[in-house]
Amino acid sequence: MKNEIFYDIIDNEINKLKPTFKKNEHLQKQDENGQKSFLFLIWFLKRYLPNCEISELEKFITEGNDDSSCDLIFSNTDQEGKEIYYVVQAKWFSKKNINKSNELSKEIKSCLTDFRIILSGKKESEVNKNFNIQYEKFLKHKRKNGKVKFLFLALCNGDVNLKEHIDDFISNLISFDLLDFNSLKQQYIELEFKGIKTHNPIETPYIPKSEFELKFEKNQVIYVDKPFKSNIFIIKPSQIYLMFDKFGQSLFYKNIRNPLTSSHFNEEIKNTVKNNPINFWYFNNGITAITDRIDDFHSDSDIVTINGIQVINGAQTVYSIYDSYKYADDETRKKMDHNALITFRVLESGGDDFDLKVTRYTNSQNPISERDFHANDEIQLNIQKEFLKNTNVWYETRRGEFRKKIKGVSVITNETFGQLYLAYFINDPFNAKQNRKLIFVSNKIKNNGLYEIIFNNETKYDNMYVAYLLHLLIDRKRKAIKSIIDKIDTNNLKNNEQDYLKYDFIQYANFEILALFKILLLHTNENANSINGKLITYFENNTLDKVEKQYQYISDFILSDLEKRKKDDSKIVNSVLFKSKEYYKSLKKDFEHSLITNKNNTSKLKHNTAYNMGN
Repeated sequence: MKNEIFYDIIDNEINKLKPTFKKNEHLQKQDENGQKSFLFLIWFLKRYLPNCEISELEKFITEGNDDSSCDLIFSNTDQEGKEIYYVVQAKWFSKKNINKSNELSKEIKSCLTDFRIILSGKKESEVNKNFNIQYEKFLKHKRKNGKVKFLFLALCNGDVNLKEHIDDFISNLISFDLLDFNSLKQQYIELEFKGIKTHNPIETPYIPKSEFELKFEKNQVIYVDKPFKSNIFIIKPSQIYLMFDKFGQSLFYKNIRNPLTSSHFNEEIKNTVKNNPINFWYFNNGITAITDRIDDFHSDSDIVTINGIQVINGAQTVYSIYDSYKYADDETRKKMDHNALITFRVLESGGDDFDLKVTRYTNSQNPISERDFHANDEIQLNIQKEFLKNTNVWYETRRGEFRKKIKGVSVITNETFGQLYLAYFINDPFNAKQNRKLIFVSNKIKNNGLYEIIFNNETKYDNMYVAYLLHLLIDRKRKAIKSIIDKIDTNNLKNNEQDYLKYDFIQYANFEILALFKILLLHTNENANSINGKLITYFENNTLDKVEKQYQYISDFILSDLEKRKKDDSKIVNSVLFKSKEYYKSLKKDFEHSLITNKNNTSKLKHNTAYNMGN
């Protein structure tokens, strides 16, 4: 999501807050920019203290008549339930300045100096009573060795290197973080569009670390002590409802796929638990979860405390039961809880390798793809962050990941990006077209697996993005020519219809054209590092004349190549030829040769002069 779109979202939410706080004395004294800055603080508190009543938020604002060197002091609990105090200095920017980081480094350095004074206990204000009240609470917390986090909140690009300035400021109890525009956007997407639930959005990742008290059927527990403590419980639908209601999609961070909002299987689960609950246990495989710790419990108990829970198998079951229970009336809920039983297997974590193997093997009985097993790979998450930061395309790492969509933003799977990247950047259109199923297969599993070839330390989001943008143009051209050809009566050709028929190969050539684009772009650009920036600008500004001329050059070259081949062998069929592994190798070799020998035409492409290959 581009920053401008996200800014409009924040600005709209800020404007909705104004009527609620119109009587605030500080707000009344401000000009428009001052009001926006103040309401930005309210917006931040509203989102980052989700369990606090909106009427209580003003007391945490310590901005005042004097320079108290911080705008907010408040506390919350971290992911482990321990209280942590936050001291925030905020910087609001207008929309035109959000992509700049000018002077931000200087401001943060100054802010850190003031934060050190605050930490020393010597920052009491002579006039700002609200600051003093919150500051005294902060110091009391600090004296008890409580955790403290200082935040610089900036509604702009925060691409600054502060390591050398905060080294002496960091300890086990004290930390500093920069929440810039991209960080806010990333967290907003997690919460609003992925459906993550957390009581404290500042602390990421949002894997639940807090306790959950699970109620189970007494005397129906299977115990396993070694090598990792595990239990199999029989529970009621209400427990699943309460668990998902508390944690939301955060339950599935270590799962290889999210629950789907709608599917035939999910509807069957809902129907059974609601209308035939007495048979649910017999029809359903149950749920498997991994936890950080399972507390001990007495043999005659019916409740256990589980810490840091992650559902690794049974996401569809969890969501379907939750959805059915949520919308059921009281009588139906009683019926579900009285009759439905659910197997809930809980394992203490044995480390990342063990947890991944459990995830793989417990999911093997259900329809699942190799793509799912790589959903949590670091490289997948990093690429997704880059797309979220720089584009209006969301890179989907797992099925059903984005629960909501937004106008102007496209959701594209990492499988599609991998396929286009393979064709364009790696220049392997044959495997991109014929071996899509191997894109997420590791070469550690199969020798011909393509995963490490596509996704490695050299893989950059912008190369994937350019491949996607070029493919949009190529596919648009394919659909246009196909629409024309489909209407042609080959027994009664008119005007230049024969010329269009020559281009019927385009419906088979998407990946070959995409691959040749890279060859042509490298040949016509002296600086290879500038290619992506230029192309992205062309597409974003819709100034595609040069790109379309390059497309025409490539398609006309392929047409010429096919005509030469068919002179030698009239039996060549385009649909068969483009499935040949050897065809692109030969085509690429001849294309590279033509670029060298046909310098006049490619020079015109390079300098963007009038160049028309015909239609």
